[in-house]
Amino acid sequence: VEKLGMDDKKKMEEIKYELNKPYYFTHSRNVNNIYKEKILSNSNKKNVNKKQYKEISNLMNIATRSIQSGNYKEGRQICNTVYSMIMNYNFSFSKKMIMQLGNLANHYSNLGDYKKALELGLIVYKKNKEKLGENHPDTLGSLYNLGAFYYELSNYKKSFKIAKFVYDKRILLLKKDHPDTLSSLNSLAISYNNLCDYNKS
Repeated sequence: VEKLGMDDKKKMEEIKYELNKPYYFTHSRNVNNIYKEKILSNSNKKNVNKKQYKEISNLMNIATRSIQSGNYKEGRQICNTVYSMIMNYNFSFSKKMIMQLGNLANHYSNLGDYKKALELGLIVYKKNKEKLGENHPDTLGSLYNLGAFYYELSNYKKSFKIAKFVYDKRILLLKKDHPDTLSSLNSLAISYNNLCDYNKS
């Protein structure tokens, strides 16, 4: 796979032009198709450059605006484009990139695609754990989100285990009245309720 835009300056300029349009999917040229041409032309993964990281960031910003404004069809299209890029290219998982993956997972959750949300959420948790350690707030936050994705997929036992683990960690590392601890306590109560343990909930 060739690096996007490196040997085709004109096409890169077209992509940048489209990315700067607030509602580019309403125009005749579809950026999603441009990316698909490049991404799906070869199954071998290649490393990405700084421009492509910026393009992902731009696409994610547009996806956020689309979803927040209720344009879910457009939001899904953009998320699918970013997802394809992530699945077909090798990325160095910087803090910013991990954060973008987390945002993409949350977008898919908001769009009701909990399987993709879980798939991405597992990557985010694994990378945070590798880079930051098990007890880091970002690692626990990504694990907390995993519990929510399992909950949406009706895997209540898995969701409960995660909720219990995160709560126990946060109560040790943070204060009892810390917002993150209270949020974990609420999730744990919901998990007990889903498992029909109403006394503990």
